[in-house]
Amino acid sequence: NHYKVPVVPYCGGAGVQGGTIPILGGIILDVKKMNRLIELDERSLTIRVQTGLMGDELETLLNPKGYTTAHLPQSGYCSGLGGFLAARSAGVLSTKYGKIADMVQGMEVVLPTGQIIHTTTAPNSAAGPRLDHLFMGSEGTLGVITEVTLVIQPVPELRDFRGYSFPTLHDG
Repeated sequence: NHYKVPVVPYCGGAGVQGGTIPILGGIILDVKKMNRLIELDERSLTIRVQTGLMGDELETLLNPKGYTTAHLPQSGYCSGLGGFLAARSAGVLSTKYGKIADMVQGMEVVLPTGQIIHTTTAPNSAAGPRLDHLFMGSEGTLGVITEVTLVIQPVPELRDFRGYSFPTLHDG
């Protein structure tokens, strides 16, 4: 911050907009090793996790324990949680479980000054602005999200998928 050197957080590299290219110079901060599931709270149905963890890897950790984030974007195999948050990700089950922003209960963010802040780990309330919503969608420009607390769901007892085929689009 003192020398005004841009820092660009980088994890899976799934972004196609070029946002991780430091066009003004700077440092690419690779966060892939920040990949731990820190806490699973089965009573509150929340997890606290580092944001370098890939989406599919998180599901691999949660599913055998009977839980899921139910956040399954197409890039889940090559995107980290930090990328989901920085881009306000949505997934194929978003209409039922919500987008990533709907699952967040709090986060840890490192600001450009080096200060570490923790947003409130609490369900939605009317007690003022939610700072975590400021950082979500900011593409890493306001700080580096290093940890997040997310709501999780029990894995459904049954998943039934159906497909339909029609001879033409008009028939469909």
